[in-house]
Amino acid sequence: MSSQSSSHGAGQDLRVLFLHELDSAPGSEKQRLLEKALGKQRVKAPNLKTRQTIMVFVLIFLVLSICLLSSVIAAAVLAKWYVGLGVFLASAVVLLLSYWFGGKAATHYMWRKAIRIAEKKFREQRSNLIVATSFGSVVALSMDVPKVPMYARFMRLRNGFTLHGIPYVVIVHGSGDKTVPLDDSIRLLETADGPGRSRLEVINDTHTLKSIKPEELRQWVEEVYTQGKQQVRVLADSGAKNVDPSLYEWEDQETDTGKTAKQEQENGDEGSSRGTSATHEPAGSV
Repeated sequence: MSSQSSSHGAGQDLRVLFLHELDSAPGSEKQRLLEKALGKQRVKAPNLKTRQTIMVFVLIFLVLSICLLSSVIAAAVLAKWYVGLGVFLASAVVLLLSYWFGGKAATHYMWRKAIRIAEKKFREQRSNLIVATSFGSVVALSMDVPKVPMYARFMRLRNGFTLHGIPYVVIVHGSGDKTVPLDDSIRLLETADGPGRSRLEVINDTHTLKSIKPEELRQWVEEVYTQGKQQVRVLADSGAKNVDPSLYEWEDQETDTGKTAKQEQENGDEGSSRGTSATHEPAGSV
C-alpha cells in the first residue's frame, strides 16, 4: 500500500506534528520513516533547538573548567602547596555544583523553549495528530493546545505528566528497552480517561525502535487518527472545552459547501422558472 492511498484512508485532513528526541533534529531517521508512511506533505517537524542548547551548555562548562584548572595551576605554582590544595578543592566543588544545577537549568530551559516552538507550529499547521518520541513526548504532554490524538514513545516521566484530557493515545514500547522500564508505560497508560482512550503496543525491539516498518507506523497512526477523531467529537458534544472539533471538519466543510452550492443552484433554477411562468400568466389573461 502506498503512502498516498493510505493517506486517503486516514482522512484528507490528517495533519501530523512530529516532535523529535532530545539529541535529534529535523530530518532524523524517525521523521523520514513517518514521512514515508504518511506522505511528506502531511508531516511538520519543528526544530525544538535541543542540540543547540546542549552544545551551548557543554561549551560554557568547558570554559568554566579551563578557568578553574588555570586557577588551580596558578595557585600551585605561585603559592604554598596547601593554598593550591584549597583552590583545587574549591574548584572541584564549584565545578560539581555548576554541572548539577547548570544541567537542571539547561534541561528546564530546553523544555520550556521546545514547548513554545511546538505550540507555535501546532497553531500554524492546525495539527490534529501528534507523533512524539522520548523528549518530544514530554513536550507534547506539556503543550497548552487543544487536545488531539497522540502516538507516543516517551522517556522516563516524573509524577505530574498524565494522559488526562487526551482523546486517544497509542504508546509503543520495546520489550528489550533497558532505558525506560515497561512499568513506566503501564503507569502512564493508567492515567488515561477511562477505557477505550489508550492502548499499549509492545514490540520485540530495544529503546531505539529501529525495527518499525512504514506499514506498521501507518497502521498505528491511522488507528490513532480514527479513534481520536471519534473521541474528539464525543467530547465536544458532551461540552468539553479542551478539544477543538473544527480541526477535523475540513472534509465535512467541503462537502457542506458543495451541498450548499448545489442547493443554491437548484433554488436559482426554481426561481427562474417561477419568474418565467409569472410573466406568461398575465400575458395569457389579457
